Amino acid sequence: MIHLNGRVERLVENNEDDVVDPWEVTNGAKGYNSTSRHIVYVGGCTKDGVTPADTRTPEQLKAMREYVLDFHRRFPDVRIVGHNSLAAKACPSFDVPQWLKEIGINQ
Repeated sequence: MIHLNGRVERLVENNEDDVVDPWEVTNGAKGYNSTSRHIVYVGGCTKDGVTPADTRTPEQLKAMREYVLDFHRRFPDVRIVGHNSLAAKACPSFDVPQWLKEIGINQ
């Protein structure tokens, strides 16, 4: 979880490789949980708590960029997608393919 101040908190232990072991499975995207790592950030909606919006702070953007670039550097064949690419969901409330291009990852 990426907090508003950019602090990254690991909610489920994992061994940081490219294989999701059974003890690392989390619930994030139905049908993909056994093969996915999930990145979440605090926010993603307006103050009403319902309307989707990209609310990432500068600190969250920096932390997310560093985390994703590092993981992609170590595992260049990994496919990075937003939940909204896998299901009829708004999260993460931003265009993941466009953001990846902005940070230099072309999939």
